[in-house]
Amino acid sequence: MAIIKCPECSSRISSQAYTCPNCNKLIRGHIQQCPNCNEWVFTDTDICSGCGNAFEFTSTVHTPTEKTSPLNIHRPQKEPRKSRKGCFIVLFSIITVLLIICIAFLGLTKYREKKILEKKALQEELARRIAEGVKANESRFHQMQLDSAMWTKTIRSKTIEATEKYIKTYPEGIFINEAYMLLEELNRRKVGGFELKQIRNVVETKLSEVKKKRIKKLEKDVLGLHLEIKDELNVTKKYLNRDSFIYVVSGTILSTINRTDPNKPNQETNKFEILLDSNRKIIESNI
Repeated sequence: MAIIKCPECSSRISSQAYTCPNCNKLIRGHIQQCPNCNEWVFTDTDICSGCGNAFEFTSTVHTPTEKTSPLNIHRPQKEPRKSRKGCFIVLFSIITVLLIICIAFLGLTKYREKKILEKKALQEELARRIAEGVKANESRFHQMQLDSAMWTKTIRSKTIEATEKYIKTYPEGIFINEAYMLLEELNRRKVGGFELKQIRNVVETKLSEVKKKRIKKLEKDVLGLHLEIKDELNVTKKYLNRDSFIYVVSGTILSTINRTDPNKPNQETNKFEILLDSNRKIIESNI
């Protein structure tokens, strides 16, 4: 092997190079050395570019060696055999690409199957949650119906007992705030103890006055008259504004009449209602 000048571009190259790395011209097997000036020229050249010598052997191919001599300058060399290594590399590359494609296809298939299973599981979970939500909503709606029904009864009765029962049954009910407000209002209107006793005395005094007036108007066969309050009085406070109120007293009066004729009825009951001011003085009465 020797370092020569490329006949085409004059670059310094190896005499065993297949092509010139600068101009890509074929070198090995396609150059010859001029016997006159030892200049390297292409084999298809008839005249040496260095000395102008005309070649008589244009078809002979020469390959230079490390030691050039007149004996081997014009010795023809055999064409190099084509290497099988490139074929194996190409075949290996094709097999590798096919394996990669197969692995990628299997991976993609597994990935799709995984995604399908995940989507199915997600749909099942969503369906389960929807079913649970529907069931919970139905239960909640049923509780709301019961809550509303009990509150309606409480409003109709407007008693402390019914309101306290609602609060105890539905401590977080829909109308719990209204229930506490109603309970506060009912307790404010509640009458008991000494206050109730004084109102009863006022009603009994009124009955005594009514008894005296009725005795004067009774028939001659009546020997006596007795008026009394039957059962308990129903007393509530009716507020005219935040600080002003009146008492509403209602109940039943039992009238007992002593007659000379035992065949005539001697008892009767009458409903009454009396309105008292905050000082427990009678404002209006239907007795």
